[in-house]
Amino acid sequence: MATLESMQVSEEQQSLIMEDVQVLLPNYDDFVEDVLQQFMEENPETFQIFPWADASKTAKEMRSHPRFKSHAKSIGKVISDCLVDLNGVKKHEPKLSSLGAMHTKKKVPTELFGKLGGCILTQVVKRVSEAKWSEEKKEAWLKAYGIITVMVTE
Repeated sequence: MATLESMQVSEEQQSLIMEDVQVLLPNYDDFVEDVLQQFMEENPETFQIFPWADASKTAKEMRSHPRFKSHAKSIGKVISDCLVDLNGVKKHEPKLSSLGAMHTKKKVPTELFGKLGGCILTQVVKRVSEAKWSEEKKEAWLKAYGIITVMVTE
């Protein structure tokens, strides 16, 4: 299993991620809501995890629910706080460990964190011009989300 120490991002990777973050920022709330909507659409079992989710509605219909918006903002805050300085993410360890403990207590399967990462990557690609997307960016984002996941799940 990868350790946090073995998952450092290079300055170039940090720069690539920050370039994309600048594209995301003007519509960041929409970005994280799209991430959560996609996550719920691809993982309908999550309707049982979120106490506010209504299984009779679609994930798209749930977007207007205040708790959906609140949860999306929480996800977005964790991501943005960590992306600013991925190699300094260790300072967020108490908050991320607490977040992980809360999800464990609620019996959220750890594999859902990887699925959430896939949704984040999909939504980033949708917003970054395909001409500017590259394997290097993909690797940088995968490593970045990997670091956050390790901090939350270990």
